[in-house]
Amino acid sequence: MTKTELLFPPHLIPELAEVRGPAWRDLVTATAKLTETSLEQAAFVLMVARLVNCAACNPNSHRSAQGCADCSLQGLKRFHGPDEELLRIFETAKSELKEYINQR
Repeated sequence: MTKTELLFPPHLIPELAEVRGPAWRDLVTATAKLTETSLEQAAFVLMVARLVNCAACNPNSHRSAQGCADCSLQGLKRFHGPDEELLRIFETAKSELKEYINQR
């Protein structure tokens, strides 16, 4: 039985290290070492949640039956841009979270 969360769970970050190239692996490795409350992990979760569209997942969907680990791996494999684009998406998510936190 697979386990499905509402959003991509931070404890699965290390499982994504080998799905792309070295730049991606470096980001995953660095982010996985941080706490779940760090800005970087929150930005990583936001980035993956957007890439695989976690908001559209529901208990009756194929993705839900797949589980978060397989869904995120598959979504990253299907991403056709270079790793540098993923790094830019991560930085954008981080900036958005910083802005949101500063507004509060």
